[in-house]
Amino acid sequence: MGFAVDIFRSQPPACYECAVCHDVLQSAVSFKECGHSFCEECAKACLRSKTCPNCRVEVTGLIPNFIVREAIGSMEVKCPNGGDESNKRARGNDGEAVPVSADGCDWTGKCYELQNHEKVCGFKIIRCSIDGCNHECLRKDMNGHLSGGDGFLRHMNLMKQSITASYEAKMKSMHQSYVKSHDKMSRKYDAQFRNIRQSYLNEVGEVKKSYDKKLEDMKQSIIALEDEIQKSLPPEAAAAFAKALKKRHLGTDDNIYYGGDSDSDNDVRVRVSMVTRRQRCQGDDDSDDD
Repeated sequence: MGFAVDIFRSQPPACYECAVCHDVLQSAVSFKECGHSFCEECAKACLRSKTCPNCRVEVTGLIPNFIVREAIGSMEVKCPNGGDESNKRARGNDGEAVPVSADGCDWTGKCYELQNHEKVCGFKIIRCSIDGCNHECLRKDMNGHLSGGDGFLRHMNLMKQSITASYEAKMKSMHQSYVKSHDKMSRKYDAQFRNIRQSYLNEVGEVKKSYDKKLEDMKQSIIALEDEIQKSLPPEAAAAFAKALKKRHLGTDDNIYYGGDSDSDNDVRVRVSMVTRRQRCQGDDDSDDD
């Protein structure tokens, strides 16, 4: 969107007219490919379609047209919010043309000064700065709107609603941030716990394997020792010893036994009554002497 033609004190040349909005070029730019000039906003809109409105050539980029900018900037203009018959148009925040009173702004100057003037022009239509209030009026009348009794109470309620909405949005954002942080920490510590638990289970498994191996070696040593003892005894004593071993395996002997379940119990107890064994051996020796 460019400058309105009717704000210029003299008719601008036709070459300064934008082919898109039909206003005088504002912040003039040219397409790199063809050199045609447009308002910057209009050119950016055309750039999205990648086609020049004048020659229909494919375009890809823009460059500022400083010569046209300086030429238009040096032209004499009057305030768009003026009240004379030849200039009854002002533009609101929505871009629509709205009428102004006959006692409008009488400012005149160079076109490049117009932007700074509109920031302070009392006849420019502006929107109320209170969130939720869509009232529009002349800048010079805005103080009356803000300080009026009914308007003041209404603005207080709007400000309260705005603060409440801002607070609720902030609390919602904080809650979402907390949930994300909590989930992240939970995943982190869950992973650490699983690693520690798995490490513990692995260590326990290794200890159990080592213990089971030692237990099996102990059983084999006991069996070998029993065989060695049985071979060293006289026949009658060996038979008695074998009988005792059989009772032990059946769990009925009081002198030689495994305590508990030999397959699952971790505590293997072995007790051999050496006195009884010596007595048996001595009795066999006495019978041989006779």
